[in-house]
Amino acid sequence: MLKYHWIIVFTVSGMLMTCLPTGAASAPKRTVETDDTDPKFSAIEVHERRVDQAALDSQINAIQKLQRLLRKHRSTDREPLLLFRLGEAQRQAGSMDFRIAFGVAKKRKEAKRGKGTYRKHYADSSRTLTELIQRFPRHPDIPRAYYLRARSNAESGNVEAASADYLHLVRSYPKSDDVIPAYMALAEIAMNKSNWRGASEYLKPLERHPEDPRYPHALYRQAWCQYNLKDVPRALSYIEKNIRHYSESKQSRSDEALRENAVHDAALFFMAGYEQKLANFGVTDAYSYLRRLGPGELFGKIMVRYAKLLRAHGHAEELAEWKNLLLREEGKRPESFEVVVITYEDQLNKRQYPGLVQTAKDLVAYRSRKTAPEVVARAERLILEAAHQLQVLITRNKDADGVAVLTKALAGVYDSFVQIVDEKDPRIPKVHYNLAESYFEIGQFEQATTHYRWVVEHGAWRAPNPKDPVNVQAASLRAIASRYELLRKRNLVPGDLKAKSIKEVDAKELDSKLSEWIGWIATHIEKTGKSAEAIDSFYFEANRCIYAHGDLRVALQRLHDFALRYPKSKYASPSATLVVDTYVASAEWEKLHELASEFLAVKEWKGSPFAIRLYELASNARFKSLESSYKAGEYASAIEKAEQFLSEYPESKRKADCLAIAGHAALSAKDRPKALGYFGQLMRSAPGTEAAASALLAEGSIHEEQLNYAAAGRTYRQYLSQKPELVKIGGGPRKALRRKVVTFAWMSGDQGQLRSVLNDQNVCADDLSMECERYRTLDLFQRASKGPEFTAKAFARARRGPVELRAIWAALALEGARHLAFRDRHVAIRILTRHLQDLDALTRTQILPSVIVSIPRAIALNRQNIRSVAPLHAREAYIVRRLEALREIENAAMEAAKLPWIRIRATVTNELADIYADSARSLNSLRGANPAIAEPFAKKADLLRGKAFQLASAGAIEAEAFDAIAQPYLHADPKRLATLLPKTPIPPPEPLDPSRLDSVNPDGEWSAKETDCDDLAKCVQAGWYRSARQKRWAEATYLLQYAREKKVLQPGTLGLLRAYTLAGLGAQAEALAELASIRDEMSDRTRKNVNRLLLGHYQSSLARERADKLIEELRKDGESVANVGWPNGSATESATRGATRGATGGAT
Repeated sequence: MLKYHWIIVFTVSGMLMTCLPTGAASAPKRTVETDDTDPKFSAIEVHERRVDQAALDSQINAIQKLQRLLRKHRSTDREPLLLFRLGEAQRQAGSMDFRIAFGVAKKRKEAKRGKGTYRKHYADSSRTLTELIQRFPRHPDIPRAYYLRARSNAESGNVEAASADYLHLVRSYPKSDDVIPAYMALAEIAMNKSNWRGASEYLKPLERHPEDPRYPHALYRQAWCQYNLKDVPRALSYIEKNIRHYSESKQSRSDEALRENAVHDAALFFMAGYEQKLANFGVTDAYSYLRRLGPGELFGKIMVRYAKLLRAHGHAEELAEWKNLLLREEGKRPESFEVVVITYEDQLNKRQYPGLVQTAKDLVAYRSRKTAPEVVARAERLILEAAHQLQVLITRNKDADGVAVLTKALAGVYDSFVQIVDEKDPRIPKVHYNLAESYFEIGQFEQATTHYRWVVEHGAWRAPNPKDPVNVQAASLRAIASRYELLRKRNLVPGDLKAKSIKEVDAKELDSKLSEWIGWIATHIEKTGKSAEAIDSFYFEANRCIYAHGDLRVALQRLHDFALRYPKSKYASPSATLVVDTYVASAEWEKLHELASEFLAVKEWKGSPFAIRLYELASNARFKSLESSYKAGEYASAIEKAEQFLSEYPESKRKADCLAIAGHAALSAKDRPKALGYFGQLMRSAPGTEAAASALLAEGSIHEEQLNYAAAGRTYRQYLSQKPELVKIGGGPRKALRRKVVTFAWMSGDQGQLRSVLNDQNVCADDLSMECERYRTLDLFQRASKGPEFTAKAFARARRGPVELRAIWAALALEGARHLAFRDRHVAIRILTRHLQDLDALTRTQILPSVIVSIPRAIALNRQNIRSVAPLHAREAYIVRRLEALREIENAAMEAAKLPWIRIRATVTNELADIYADSARSLNSLRGANPAIAEPFAKKADLLRGKAFQLASAGAIEAEAFDAIAQPYLHADPKRLATLLPKTPIPPPEPLDPSRLDSVNPDGEWSAKETDCDDLAKCVQAGWYRSARQKRWAEATYLLQYAREKKVLQPGTLGLLRAYTLAGLGAQAEALAELASIRDEMSDRTRKNVNRLLLGHYQSSLARERADKLIEELRKDGESVANVGWPNGSATESATRGATRGATGGAT
């Protein structure tokens, strides 16, 4: 059709070119969007696109020329003809542009190019033809104009307008040549809308024109309309007419293909009639009807087509009937075999196994001598494939109901196979073997045994071939196994068999099947001539059966001979065991000793459980003796007997129980080292036992009593990691033990050990998850780099995390305070101060060294950043903003001042003074600013500086922190400097260092090592000293709590240790206060040394009042005053001279 259009276009274009004067303007050329190098397009396609584009360009040129002619000949008799030609040319241009656009778009999977263009051409055509119709209704081309306008509307998507034009054409101009294509177009529009009845009506007029080339197509469409209207007879009537048309006409290849397609559709229509339950649409009717429609080779294809339709529509019974009918009537056709295959596969998919067997027989029945070998091979392969699938299905569903049906089907399939192959076919034994396997899987052991024995009785005993899994040996063993299961079902095989006395049993006759089975076992062993685990198990079971039936002497002789002949067998030891146990039950001790000696001489059993059992018979008496002594409270005797037992019977099974009793006896006797020795030996020799678990718990308690917390924690954790049935404690005690494991790991200072414990689910379970999370968070103080990302995470958790951990996260955030924003530092300080009391003493101990430094540092950072947050200018708004910022910092400082540590209060107050002093300097430096504005800031700075100095001095905080406060305070006022500074330098005071405790308390024996903690006070003191020297302050604090709860230390010693612990944590002021409050509880010698220590720190911090008060106290004790080392004089003078090096910044 397109080529026809191009001819018209070229003709119109040529005519118009001759009508135009030379030099007329040509239409602008357009190019096809086709890349010649694009591999998506072939050379032919590229050429066709170029031809199409050239035609379109020519058509557009012609349209332009027609438009110019139309303008020239308006209101002339040529105008209607030009309008018709222009509308026709525009429609043709739209068709060309559509082809070009969607030809490129199909390759590129897009349709961007040309869509709007071709729609415009169609719209232009519709408008032009509409003008023609309206202005010249009597023109002879009006019918054609309606048809062309309808096509333009239809192709541009305006289906309603197109339908109206087509209807007007067929009704108003019934004799037009375009009526038939109009009816076809109307039918197509209706079919697209699923208006099948309307489409049928439009197609009826075409039935009167069999000469029209569209006639067969109209019949085909009418058939489908009737099919969709559920009128199957009429659908078949039309499809028959269509088939007859192609049959009667001179057939081309395309006509033959259309005819074949129609016959296939007729099969579908006939299937619809059957499903509508119409009369005469059964399987037999289908055969007659379809055979008449497509005789010859075509019917062979229709046979397969209808079979596939029956399968697809789920008509299994009808498919089987169709198969049977075809085999009866068309059995010689090659397609019949394919129908059988289709039926076979359908039955297999639907698990219709009884029918499957019959179909398999059909495959066999239609094999003849003329059947091609490859066809026979295919049939055999299909049967074996089905058998394999059935066998797998039987194995998977061996316990399901109806599995017997599957097995019967499998047997039938295998029977078909046996019939189709030669009787000497080597695959037949495998068939019997596979069938036996299937019977075995579903528990039909008698049938399975029959088929296994068929293989044995029809085969030859020879060495097994790995490439041939079916052999006599394998079949024999499987037959024995199958018969064994049958005997078990009949209760002819004993379950639990207890040893009996030889004197009390009478022999019974064996069952015939049991006797036959025993004979098969003997034959198998004789033919193979060797021991194997599988046959040994059945030989052992056969002996047990003989034993259970009362023929003990025969059974014992067989068991004895087998055990000595095959000592490496898995069943040799059980055989000998039954022999030994029988003589134990018979109380024939001499015979038992003889057998035991004989069996112990077998080298293969050395160290075996059986040998150990014999060995243990003699050891039980000794164990009972020591157990009685322990229960009677005779611990020394029990320990002595335990040593004897371990010496005489080191390999006894009772060894673990013996060690457990010995350990508890030693523990009860207060001999902890010996108890630890027994428990350690028990855990090494019998790990994973209840006795070993109990020993772990006892060992952990010993370590805890000796204050060896690291070892206690490891041992307790090992105990908790035992199997649940071995851990006998639960509830509260178990939780307390887990808490100890975590606490001791934290106190140890071993970060790796702590992290391992925290990741242990036996320890950190749900009810302890928050405590473990607290220790995980504390661990971050040691290992985390406080970068921006970490600090942001810590700050977020401080604000929104669990309440119990907010103080810790706030402390971590403050460690990275330089990465926090101005106000976020204040928020972190407030969170820390408000939630500090949520922490226990040990946790506060851990974060104290960090907090003492990080809080003042955060305030200092905000002091440095205040210039950028609230810059100062000589305007009220800037000053107000600075005051607001100062107020924010001051509020945060007030929150920090609530903390119970003087160093934080003093350093924070000093930072506030620096902030106000900085602001005063900044105000004074402003150009044009009133100096009076800065005066309140300077006064506030001086006031705060004085308060900071008072706190630092009175508390005698650390020298470095004190110097940072004292320097600006003293140098700000010369009179103050002259009044407070010493006139001569003095040595620095003695630091509160645990390594120098000997100088304060010489009687403390600080260097002594812990022993087994017989003296608990010395043990605690030595443990604290070790922890403090190693700066493990958590353990030191824990020991102080333990000492206070147990009251194992004198108040003076406890206070001294507490003071040095506080000093080690950075709270020197609180340490000195503790010493001052507890010194009266100390010995005279220690108290004098403490007084001397306190005086040195008070004088060093310029704490005049405290120094004067202490000197007054010392004056009452001449010896104390003499030992102070300061010149006699007024208290003020002594205090003044006693000022330390740091007040002037280290330059004194």
